[in-house]
Amino acid sequence: MPAETKTGRDIEHLESLGDGLRIEGFSSKSEFEEARNATLAEHSLSVWDGFKAYPNAVFWCLVISGTIIMEGYDQIFIGSLYAQNAFQQRFGIPFGDGYQIPAKWQTTLSMVQFIGSIIGNIINPLLTERFGMRRVILGTLVYLAGMVFVTFFATSLGMLTAGILLCAIAYGVFSTAGAVYASEVCPVVLRGYLTSYILLCFVIGQLVSAGVTYSVQGMASQWAYKIPFAVQWAWFPPLAIGIYFAPESPWWLVRKGRLADAEKSLRRLGNAVNPHEQVAMMVHTNRVEQELDFGTTYKDCFMGVDRRRTEIACGAFIVQAACGSIVAGQLAFFFEQAGLANTLAFQLTLGATGLSFVATVGGWFLLSWMGRRTLYLWGLCFIVVILFIMGFLALAPYGNSGAKWATASCVFLYDLVFFPMVAGPCYVISAEVSSTRLRGRTVGIARNAYNLIYIIINVINPQMINPTAGNWKGKIGFFWAPVTILCVVWTYYRMPECKGRTYEELDLLFANRVPARKFKTAVVDAFAEDEQGQVKLE
Repeated sequence: MPAETKTGRDIEHLESLGDGLRIEGFSSKSEFEEARNATLAEHSLSVWDGFKAYPNAVFWCLVISGTIIMEGYDQIFIGSLYAQNAFQQRFGIPFGDGYQIPAKWQTTLSMVQFIGSIIGNIINPLLTERFGMRRVILGTLVYLAGMVFVTFFATSLGMLTAGILLCAIAYGVFSTAGAVYASEVCPVVLRGYLTSYILLCFVIGQLVSAGVTYSVQGMASQWAYKIPFAVQWAWFPPLAIGIYFAPESPWWLVRKGRLADAEKSLRRLGNAVNPHEQVAMMVHTNRVEQELDFGTTYKDCFMGVDRRRTEIACGAFIVQAACGSIVAGQLAFFFEQAGLANTLAFQLTLGATGLSFVATVGGWFLLSWMGRRTLYLWGLCFIVVILFIMGFLALAPYGNSGAKWATASCVFLYDLVFFPMVAGPCYVISAEVSSTRLRGRTVGIARNAYNLIYIIINVINPQMINPTAGNWKGKIGFFWAPVTILCVVWTYYRMPECKGRTYEELDLLFANRVPARKFKTAVVDAFAEDEQGQVKLE
């Protein structure tokens, strides 16, 4: 894997901050040197060196991100219930030779997942800013263990909806906290891998969900859908133990003025790392952001330079949702409505989810080689082609078995492109573009933008694909392909390349209002000492 460092070839040099603003970050030469040494050390790390120097940081990121497995499991499991015979008979209405969950209830069950997540995303930054990430994540895990009882004992669609809403609040907390924690405990060279690992956790949850759902597919009793709900309790003991012993984010400790505790946290995260220099770099970055007037409230996310950063974080998640990702979210139901048998639909779902796992891992190599912006842009272009092909295949007569299998192949191809080239980089981008003082809030706003878009999608999509409504089948490709083209245009003009940048360098790039297409070639020397530099020692 190539290291995420800049070559210095054919680059533009930023010598001064916009409007003549200069940063006064240190009171002594030694503090200045320590921060600069830490920054140089970050850039000198190769990927392999990063893994050797920060093995504990990698481990704790894996532990914290494990909470996302539960979100992936729950979200895909709920969508799979719509195609499960036992669930249809218990909660559905007669339709044809069997039963169907009415489109309005499919919409409601899907929407409350995102409404709950919105609530969780809003409260998480407020809680973590006061109590720290570790305690908030652990407390949320305990809360979720209790809320699963509501879904397990649900006797009506209304009760099930309430349980899913309460659980989704916890998933909203996890989705924000996991990305922020990963971005704050690992070095620059590992940031892309460990933040995109969140997507892999989501895919693992999908894979477990598909396996569990398939294993109970032949059951005719209520346990066909109760067992998958009960499986969620298996996650709590190992995650609770791991989170209890996890170190707190050193960035949060620095913002709280607990520099000694931040050094202790860094010692637990890395080997052969100078924690004193690392803390000096964090202090300097925090002071830079204070000089640039980066606040810590939700209002500040929409003020000045941060407004652009919030737009990019939100745009990345909106694009992820708007490029036809609903196909990946309800695979079993989509396969069934495309004309494939119920059992075969679940088998294909399991296979597609396994492919998503492999594709996500492969995306790590692409992320390091191509960067965020390029990978994202090409992924969207490929998706446009796939969606159009899917739409044209749906024009074939319903009994055409070749068209059905070709449509299934398009879904597999969609997953092969979507997960490594769009969904993976999305998590990295949203965590990187925000300032350190606003990261939790920016990521939360971005996730809520995603949830709001998905609420809209889940209102219109069942009306298009459900057999009791529009019954479009694969022709939904004709709807989502033009939407994806708009996403390509936005990405080209607005999304910057953040690969290999420290958070301070990103602060200065945004402060200088560098165009998105020039982020890759611009160089910032945050520690230049000459009169035209960006740091001034008093």
